[in-house]
Amino acid sequence: ITDRFASRMRSLISTVLKGNVFISILQGLAVGIGLTVCGINNAVVYGVIASVFSLIPVVGTMIVWLPAAAYLGIVEGSWGLALFLAIYCLAMYLLLENIVKPKLMDRKLGMHPLLLFFAILGGLTEFGFTGVILGPLFVTLFMTIWSIYHIWESSPAQRELPQKN
Repeated sequence: ITDRFASRMRSLISTVLKGNVFISILQGLAVGIGLTVCGINNAVVYGVIASVFSLIPVVGTMIVWLPAAAYLGIVEGSWGLALFLAIYCLAMYLLLENIVKPKLMDRKLGMHPLLLFFAILGGLTEFGFTGVILGPLFVTLFMTIWSIYHIWESSPAQRELPQKN
């Protein structure tokens, strides 16, 4: 049982970390594409910066694309491009965070996307930034303990604890 538990925890932590890194790369790529389409210089550099900032919940990539949209509108006078950039980047953020990320994690964690969404949301509420990892970790920890308990309950032979010598 202990080996099964440790294996499940290693798998969970690896999945959550890899999933968050993968989604942050996709978010940086999306911002970089949006900035390139709008004619912003050094869009690749800003895309990489957006990728790093995307690990910060809620504000994430907005730290990069919002000033760029403001620049397009206020300095360049191109309000259409500014609006396009804002809508595009916000839509990509919402798509990646609320649809792609839960689907990606669902396959690896065996957790329903809605449960994963609430685990991440609860983790953010309780633990801030680290809650993105801790929320799903605690929910999966509970689910793993629960499944091990059910296995233990269904097999009376496994209930006996080893004797100390």
